[in-house]
Amino acid sequence: MARHIHKHAVLLIARSGGGKRTVSQRAIEAGYTHIETSALLLAEENDVHSHQKMAVGVLIDDDRIITLIKKNFPDGLPDRVVLDGLRSIKQLHFVFKLLSHHHVTGVHLDVSKEEALERLRVAKRGRKDDTDENARVRRVNEFDRYGPAMIRYINRRVQLVKIDGELYPEEVADQFCEKVLGTSLPSRGNPPQRSFGEREEIFA
Repeated sequence: MARHIHKHAVLLIARSGGGKRTVSQRAIEAGYTHIETSALLLAEENDVHSHQKMAVGVLIDDDRIITLIKKNFPDGLPDRVVLDGLRSIKQLHFVFKLLSHHHVTGVHLDVSKEEALERLRVAKRGRKDDTDENARVRRVNEFDRYGPAMIRYINRRVQLVKIDGELYPEEVADQFCEKVLGTSLPSRGNPPQRSFGEREEIFA
């Protein structure tokens, strides 16, 4: 189980709106560091070009993502880490080199295009690409271009855990804790009855 492994890395693969932030929060509660590539980009206040591309749902160049990871983690990645937002084989290949001494688990949160779009439509994260419908559609559809190849790449190298991302948020998070982290964090209770919009906002 992951709780007995000193160095453990989790690679999250999912569409935009697929629930990566939900499971990442549970990992943080278990002592993991969450590295989100979009957050690294947004923190670069002078990188106007990348911010403009993100605002319309266009993927950022591989070399830019790799440079940001190197810049923010010059001494290597944390012992327990969740990586969220990798979008290409080149990025994965680079990260696997950094994780040569980690036990690595891949996680595919499986969510349909329709479900992912609905979640992004009700998300309230303050991101420009969450408020533009064309950008939302582009981000969700992009997964079909890079996602399958990344899933195959990970599956050939390490364990790949597939989780039904269309379950209620607490159920997805509980499965993530049990199957990936090897632990069961205190449950937040049975899922309360919420409207569709309220439920999807949790996933954003």
